[in-house]
Amino acid sequence: SRNGDGRSYQPCPYLVLWRALNRLPVNEHDVFYDLGCGKGRALCVFAASHRFRKCVGIELVPTLADTARRNVAQLRLCAPVEVITADVTDVDLSDGTVFFLFNPFGHSTMRAVLEIIERTRKSRRIWIICFNQEHPQLYEGCGWLQRYRLWGRTSIWTTTDIIPAQCLTEAQQRVAK
Repeated sequence: SRNGDGRSYQPCPYLVLWRALNRLPVNEHDVFYDLGCGKGRALCVFAASHRFRKCVGIELVPTLADTARRNVAQLRLCAPVEVITADVTDVDLSDGTVFFLFNPFGHSTMRAVLEIIERTRKSRRIWIICFNQEHPQLYEGCGWLQRYRLWGRTSIWTTTDIIPAQCLTEAQQRVAK
């Protein structure tokens, strides 16, 4: 990243991805972003779920982004997928509703990303999934975010102006408990 706080590649365990996906009250209008998508594991899992209008991976390292594109091309995915090779702070995130992060960058870039999401969110509901979260104080300091779920090393945050239970179907409420 331009802040020099990018992290080395680490794949997220599939179990974490499936659990996060099953705990999100999303629908076919939602747009998924994997910020620091690496080789595309989370991108492929979420794109295969039948639950998103589109899925976008953003990766700074060209070789990892190319691998993600190859992995996406090999699968029959339900949602259209795009992999962008860029610094996340240079990408338009304004259509995103679900953001996934596995510590792809440090404090400075994370703060900038949260500011971008807040500035462009308008009135849409936002979900942020963090695995192995290193900077919880950044999220806690955002008056527009509240923790929705926490299990193990995974947190899901959502916008404070949305009451999550109102977004859930009865079946999803039972699963979320």
